Amino acid sequence: MNYGPADYILCFESQAQAEQFGIANGFAVVGKDGKVQTVLATHQYAMDIIGEWIVQTPGVDANGDPYPPTPDGNYWVLFRDLVGLDVPVDATPFIYWASWMTEEIPDPEDPSKTITVPLPRPTNDPLVPNTWWL
Repeated sequence: MNYGPADYILCFESQAQAEQFGIANGFAVVGKDGKVQTVLATHQYAMDIIGEWIVQTPGVDANGDPYPPTPDGNYWVLFRDLVGLDVPVDATPFIYWASWMTEEIPDPEDPSKTITVPLPRPTNDPLVPNTWWL
């Protein structure tokens, strides 16, 4: 599928899963030393490896102090498609948000109808990295 130039936030279960996806789709290679080398940018895309996102653990301890922040256990990647690349079929489960996503909301002029609007970036969700392209 091709959505034209777009921004994506991808969420993988682990760094290894992200690396396997990258190798399978040409965004990473295995170097002579056996380590995965991610290709962070080309004339077609740019990528920012966020990695694990540190989240505030809800609640307080017995002293009333907030629990310390903890890693979320996921591996996050910010991806910008500059030219409209075909989205790999195996990417679908990892796309947390994309700039082409939409949602239906009540039409402000006629609440009995709905309209389709762009799905906003999840910039205020504490469980999602708030690292974004400008």
